[in-house]
Amino acid sequence: HPDEFSDWVDVDDEDFYKRTPNGKLYMRTFKGSLIDQHLNNATDLSNALVNVPDLYMCAVKRYVRFFTGIDLPLFDPGDPLAPKLTDGEQVVHRFMEQLSDELQEHKDLTKIMEKIIGSNLYLNPLEEAQ
Repeated sequence: HPDEFSDWVDVDDEDFYKRTPNGKLYMRTFKGSLIDQHLNNATDLSNALVNVPDLYMCAVKRYVRFFTGIDLPLFDPGDPLAPKLTDGEQVVHRFMEQLSDELQEHKDLTKIMEKIIGSNLYLNPLEEAQ
């Protein structure tokens, strides 16, 4: 929101490092939720990011691409400009969401890799994505 930054100045501030840090995490997740959270320091930011599902979905997306070659876009499904996925891509996307939710819960990448390698998606990536 532009009014929030109305006190922004375009001059040097030699005492910037003495000021109390503050900021905001403002984003829409790939599931469509809006995150609007005030932050006071880097610890607040890291704690906030640990709770954002996109962090886990991005990790899952990278591993799915690495093991299968399938590279699906991440997007807010409520966005009218979101890409349309084929039926097979929707199956893969749901699988990725499931893995993302599991990763956010247990934070164990080894389990996620085992699930990808043990899936039909790993054995037949072209068949599953069509």
